[in-house]
Amino acid sequence: SWLKDGVLGSDCAETRKKLVRVIDALLHAQVDDTEIAEMLIHAQAYMEEYKPVLAPLRDSERMYTTLLLLVMAHWHVSDDPCSLGDWHATIFADYCELEKLEVALVGLLKLRQFRLRVDDDILDRIRATVPDNGLTLCVPDGPLLQEV
Repeated sequence: SWLKDGVLGSDCAETRKKLVRVIDALLHAQVDDTEIAEMLIHAQAYMEEYKPVLAPLRDSERMYTTLLLLVMAHWHVSDDPCSLGDWHATIFADYCELEKLEVALVGLLKLRQFRLRVDDDILDRIRATVPDNGLTLCVPDGPLLQEV
């Protein structure tokens, strides 16, 4: 779980707002809940891999970098992904310019050797933690989203 493990930083309220905005944007783009759940599972796998990179960052940098990992997961999972410009307008515009977001994205992709695929055993391990009734993101004060 993203917030419970402190992966995104200590500002739970801001992170909660951003995650809800991401899910809302995906739902408005008519992305189905199964695809959203799979995207979040892939993003969780990326976060586990990037934990050493994320750890020294300031909270806001960690949160936005992790949200960029969500974008990468969305591109891998979706047959009709949203553009980086759309993501920038929805999530990142108050943080950085689109050009800086592109540079950050290329840097993250380089660390993965431009491969977004995650080993099945890693995905299966993460899927095993997802409740049968849908995706629940746990936060210190309760679920963020249930049955997305």
